[in-house]
Amino acid sequence: MVAIVGGLGAALVFATVTLCNSRSSRMIGPTQLLAWVMLIGLAIVAPLVALEGVPDELDAESGTWLAVAGIGNVVGLLLA
Repeated sequence: MVAIVGGLGAALVFATVTLCNSRSSRMIGPTQLLAWVMLIGLAIVAPLVALEGVPDELDAESGTWLAVAGIGNVVGLLLA
């Protein structure tokens, strides 16, 4: 029963996001929409990151891979 309720909840959330995304991209354009989504996400995550601090295991190579993954994520979302 929990799986059914969880699946229906997920379907409802995905439908809502799809409708909001299509309406917003028509109103302001996909590039600006993606920029706002990223800025809102940054505003939510930045205080948590500041509280946690830089991990001890983070070195230059890992930071580079994180940056490449982030840029790839943004480009992929923009192309989608």
